[in-house]
Amino acid sequence: MIQRYKPALAWFASILLATGVFVYILLDRSPYPVRPIAIQARLGFTIVLPLIFTLILLALRIEGFKGQVIAMCTITALFALSLAGLWASGYSDSVIISGLLPWSDADGFYDDARRLLEGWELTHISARRPLFSGLFAVLLGISHQNLQAALAGFALLNAFSCYLLGREIRCTHGALTAAFTLTLLFFFYRRFSGAVMTENLGLPLGVLGFALLWRGTALRDTWLILTSILVTTLALNTRAGAFFVLPALILWAGRMWRTKSLLHWKLVGLGCAAIACGFLLNAFVFHFTGASSQGVPFSNFSYTLYGLARGGERWNVIFDRYPELFNIPEPEHSRRIYKLAFDEIRHQPMNLAKGMLKQWQLLFSTTRYGAYSFVVGETLTPIRQAVNLTLFLLAFAGLFFCFQKRNASQYTSLMLFMTAGVLISIPFASPQDAYGMRAYAASMPFFALLPALGLTYAAQLLLPAQKEQKRSRIGLLLRRLCDLKPTQQSAAQPAPPTKADIATPLSLLLILLLVVSPVLTRALSAPSAFAHVDCPDGQTPMYTRYSPGSYINVVREDVFLLDWLPNFHQSRYERSIHGLPGELQMRGFLEIEAPATIINGLDLASNQSFWLIANTEQLPSSYGILGICGKWHPSPPLKLYGFFYADTIRLVGE
Repeated sequence: MIQRYKPALAWFASILLATGVFVYILLDRSPYPVRPIAIQARLGFTIVLPLIFTLILLALRIEGFKGQVIAMCTITALFALSLAGLWASGYSDSVIISGLLPWSDADGFYDDARRLLEGWELTHISARRPLFSGLFAVLLGISHQNLQAALAGFALLNAFSCYLLGREIRCTHGALTAAFTLTLLFFFYRRFSGAVMTENLGLPLGVLGFALLWRGTALRDTWLILTSILVTTLALNTRAGAFFVLPALILWAGRMWRTKSLLHWKLVGLGCAAIACGFLLNAFVFHFTGASSQGVPFSNFSYTLYGLARGGERWNVIFDRYPELFNIPEPEHSRRIYKLAFDEIRHQPMNLAKGMLKQWQLLFSTTRYGAYSFVVGETLTPIRQAVNLTLFLLAFAGLFFCFQKRNASQYTSLMLFMTAGVLISIPFASPQDAYGMRAYAASMPFFALLPALGLTYAAQLLLPAQKEQKRSRIGLLLRRLCDLKPTQQSAAQPAPPTKADIATPLSLLLILLLVVSPVLTRALSAPSAFAHVDCPDGQTPMYTRYSPGSYINVVREDVFLLDWLPNFHQSRYERSIHGLPGELQMRGFLEIEAPATIINGLDLASNQSFWLIANTEQLPSSYGILGICGKWHPSPPLKLYGFFYADTIRLVGE
């Protein structure tokens, strides 16, 4: 009996230990060694890139249960360190303030997740991608609206997903291919770790879909292939991107499983049904979370299309030319932009071709819009460009290898079909509109695996098998370390995957959570009950939830403490705020003086989002709903951004 359940117990123990390592790193507040290592894991590059690759490679080389535990703990530790590095540095960028608080689009997703917990409808921002806001609301609800805990949940999901993909690639193509793929996936994800952005869900869904695809290819299991297509469809619904990958996968599967006809038509039909099911599940959540009355799915593609029609201009050019569109609600908003885009195409059709060509040029550049522009850090631009160029060369080598062996393996033909799907998608998932390859989160496993295959191909040429050519002891050691398969095996008949399949149950559980839990959350939630406050004349009453892990404290310089979320000294806080993209909002945050607490609030009375700025000493000792009397910022633009200064605060609800 014990022998029968031994694999399941081994997986349970591995997951438990890896989760323990993950939680320990996030909770540890020692100044050394966790803090400097975490900051380097988040922001470093020159030393960090080869070091992370080496750590993953060594971990994947260990066999058996011990290897499973070490590899899983290594991956989860890296993802935890990246998140801890953000919280320790207090870094700010276009979507994060002081390492935590959401800004811009992230602010909209955060507000909508909290609206769902109050039983309200999603707004037009989340209507574009309701799956992410729905799952985010569930994580917030489970954690009692602890923002840090919810974001840690996304990081852990990404870590486990990447490990499962690396495990499948390791079984078929060796540790070198798997380690290089996971290194690139880590560098892509670390920018979004701790950010309330849809890439946090689009990436793990895309990774799980790719893991199922890889496993299904090895086992020639059509149901695994169909499940992978469903999961990939959900990934693209979560974070819109290279949609033409979906028909490419269907054509590949139909060709690989054909008998006498051109395609295996039954499998093609089932693949189309899997894609339709993914879109229907997204529509189901879209309808029952109330998003259908607020917006249109993928409405922001209208901005991209207009930019293409104008010869490849950025997505926001439509608002420069027609600022009145800002005040038009959906669905009329999207309808007008589409009309303007099609008018441009009719009048100047060559501009569309010019705009599409520009996107391909950007993809194959070493700019911030290139295919490997996410591999960045503190390093100088020439070094970054050299690394990007090397990755392009490896990707072309991998593509050449796949083309050379296109009839010898299902894997090589799969990569060629996916290449075609991605290239066709480029103009419609414009790299220009989402620097750092944000729009390709769901397809990132492809971009990571292609240069990994090129590296493996180069290593096989430089370190041929002993039976092909006698090698030195160093050469043999390097070959064993890289876990290189013989060239014939890796191209024609890769080793079969391990028997245990964890990616499938994890994917099915995630699909269930994505579809059922947001709908139940909306159905079972109700507006919070709280007592109202009477404010003096000239002051406005506001009500918001005060939750652990969801605020920033700005402290005086003479207070002795280690800068780590939620506490940052005034000087570090101000340096961080300079990372915001706009001068106006930067000025609003720079006016805040210690001791102050900043809360990204949602008014439970008016459903209005605002920034609560309060004296830290005014806040109650326990968490709950706050009743605040205060004033808006006297500057109309900063009032529009929602800067609200508290005069009195008291606890008015649980």
